Amino acid sequence: MNAILEAARLQGQASISRKAWVTKGGTKVHLWELSSGGVILLKHSRGEGFFQPIKLEEPMEMVVDRFLCIPVMLTPSSSDCDPSMLEVPPHPFQWL
Repeated sequence: MNAILEAARLQGQASISRKAWVTKGGTKVHLWELSSGGVILLKHSRGEGFFQPIKLEEPMEMVVDRFLCIPVMLTPSSSDCDPSMLEVPPHPFQWL
């Protein structure tokens, strides 16, 4: 199924409460917090297109914290970041 249609299927009847995104090089990850709980993660890579979305059953803050030190719309000032934390935990993300 097309990744955008799959994201809409995962959203169901829920509305999107908040949005965030992170960009690194040619990759952009979109995060959508659902009113019913959980977060949809959708990755787009230049030259490859969209990857299948993932629905994470955790709060938006926990998902955004995984991207600490990478410019994300919802994160605190990048001056608070420790450069050693630039690595993104491998689970459940399969990018970078």
